[in-house]
Amino acid sequence: LLQPRTIHRLGGARMNRDIKRETALADIAARARQHNITPDDIAAYMLAHEGNSPAAQTNILIRLLSYLGGLLVFTGMGYFISQQWEYFDSVSRVLITFGPGLIALILGVATLRDERYINAATPLFLIAAFMQPTGFFVLLHEYFTGDDAALACIIVFTPLMLQMLLLFSQLKRTSLLFFAFIYGTAVYGALMDKAGMDGDVIAAVIGFSGLLVSAALNRTPYRTFVPFTYFVYAACFAGGCFALLEDSRADILLIAIGGLMIFASVKAQSRSFLCASVLTMLCYLCYYTEQYFASSLGWPLALIFIGLFMIMISSYAVKKITASADK
Repeated sequence: LLQPRTIHRLGGARMNRDIKRETALADIAARARQHNITPDDIAAYMLAHEGNSPAAQTNILIRLLSYLGGLLVFTGMGYFISQQWEYFDSVSRVLITFGPGLIALILGVATLRDERYINAATPLFLIAAFMQPTGFFVLLHEYFTGDDAALACIIVFTPLMLQMLLLFSQLKRTSLLFFAFIYGTAVYGALMDKAGMDGDVIAAVIGFSGLLVSAALNRTPYRTFVPFTYFVYAACFAGGCFALLEDSRADILLIAIGGLMIFASVKAQSRSFLCASVLTMLCYLCYYTEQYFASSLGWPLALIFIGLFMIMISSYAVKKITASADK
């Protein structure tokens, strides 16, 4: 066993390393502010100068094999559970689904305490984010009766959302905030469904609300996942609006909605949002072509001019977004 003096020496050495690391980071941050260098510039420089080194390639290979191995283990567990599912009793079904999720969450938190295993935190949190709600739904199915899916979603995702928000407040991990965002969306949609709102309205409201939240998160240090949420919620909003206005006298508003989405994507300076907005406008134009101008000779020419105009707008938007990012 280690003597108390040895333990004290090891703890002091680790503390000295932490202090030196914090000092180095503070020095880097001060120099970056002095020369107007952004974190993206630092990351790009490191990738350009270190990404092709043998050590970097080895790290990439190790990480790839680790993720692939974890995926195979997870797939094997799922396949085994599906094969033996009918032989499990209710308690076993709950434990075998919720248990791995809870264990993965605990391990994810534990890995953050050691820099050697910190890269394993996000995959573990991903497993927890998938398995925990699965276990909760199995619990409701095994021990409760009823077919109210909205109520089940509220019961399952509300505590999980609070769990992720609490962990994020302590650990400041972007993945935890992302999962809380997704769980919150599920709770929001379930509450609107319980209120008796139509599914098309729910889709439009969730999409619009998700875009607003994404815009707010884009101004924070935890914006890594925002391009993904921009695209998903923009598609959700566009689909909801189309379902509401299709085959109605107000369907002309779809063009206005598509134009506003393109304008909003330029203001938000998001390429993924712009991509979703342009695809939305193209889908709306295809709908109008089939609905009203299928046999018109002048409509194809009009579409050509509209397409050229949209290409010009998109090119201008991309240049503006790129210029803003460079600044």
